[in-house]
Amino acid sequence: MPDLIVRGPDTYRLLEHLGANSFQGFGPGSAKQLITVRPDGQMIGDAILFCVGDHHVRVVGRPPALNWVQFHAETGDWDVTVRRDERTVNSPKGRELFRLQLQGPHAAAIFEKVNGGPMPDIPFFHMGRFKVGPHEVTALNHRMSGFPGYEFTGPYADFASVRDIILEAGEEFGLRQVGARAYASVATESGWIANTLPATYSGDDMKAFRTWRPAGQAYAAAPAFFMTEHFGIDPATLLRVHDVLPPSHVGASATDTAPDMAPFTVMENDDVRVTAVLVPHGAVYPAYAYRFDTDHGSVVLSGDTSPSPNLIRLARHTDVLVHEALHPAGLAGLGLPAALIEHILATHTDVAELGRIAAESDARALVATHLGPGRRTDVPEATWHRLLRDSAHRAGYGGPALVGDDLMRVPVARRRAGAR
Repeated sequence: MPDLIVRGPDTYRLLEHLGANSFQGFGPGSAKQLITVRPDGQMIGDAILFCVGDHHVRVVGRPPALNWVQFHAETGDWDVTVRRDERTVNSPKGRELFRLQLQGPHAAAIFEKVNGGPMPDIPFFHMGRFKVGPHEVTALNHRMSGFPGYEFTGPYADFASVRDIILEAGEEFGLRQVGARAYASVATESGWIANTLPATYSGDDMKAFRTWRPAGQAYAAAPAFFMTEHFGIDPATLLRVHDVLPPSHVGASATDTAPDMAPFTVMENDDVRVTAVLVPHGAVYPAYAYRFDTDHGSVVLSGDTSPSPNLIRLARHTDVLVHEALHPAGLAGLGLPAALIEHILATHTDVAELGRIAAESDARALVATHLGPGRRTDVPEATWHRLLRDSAHRAGYGGPALVGDDLMRVPVARRRAGAR
């Protein structure tokens, strides 16, 4: 998660003005949950406040709450300064701090082992310092599950060493690494709503915020608010929402995320038939590719995936195959940690593979999308066109091979005889 660092004489007053909860007793060495709300009380988002010094707070959480604080700090009459410490993927030069969490029935024993002795007594939602081998880190006791444990931070330069020391110490206890996506899995146990829709997309009083943009960020209008406000239609009345689950006979699981399978029907009516297959995307499960068949033609969306025979099976004879694309060489100049680059390479599809995939699918047209790296300053558009053209040529793929762009229109021909 990104950090927003707020400093200055008005720090506490600003945060209390924007939040719905009291700041009584808040000060250096303590932490609290900030619940940001509109003036009418509708929720925008939440974050955790780390008070690391007098009138010096790190606001840690998803962007909606941080953006709301930054907007008011920059546009209001508050004696504060703000700066951002973005997520690793958005910080080519590295972050200021790492953030790890160790939780579970053996957490206390592992912490004592790496600390070289008993841990300090850290009250709930307070911070304390301890050692991980030679490194000093700062722990927050917020107990995001029923088991003991801490979230802890330290200089980002120490990250790899701290992680390795923890893993080595935890080996005898069966310690397992899990990804950041596991963070929100405790929501049902703790009552924490991990990701709300911010109440900033409607109302004249929000226009100033909607036109303000933190550097490098953009906003999309929320269809639910738009439909309710402009048409008087509650979108919930138009939908029957349910989880999309793979057929049980496929045998898929969190450790076998995309076994060989035939497409299965997600939904079907008089206008469209939607089918899907599981695709491999690292630890994400389930991850799907979808196909949409109509009387006018068919479109397949790969979603995030590494190369998959399931997707080729799903895309057989499709009119348009929209497939993600990665240019591995383009990652080299971004300054990303080696482990992150390794993860990206393992969970996405090299653009060099797209021609083969389209040819084996017998897709009528190929569109490369979700380009990585996505900034044209990192990989020029002409390079993407050349890479995709070369990929198609090597595979003998003769259909159109297009590099996707915002608002691009791709014609979908009427379905050919013999196609699904």
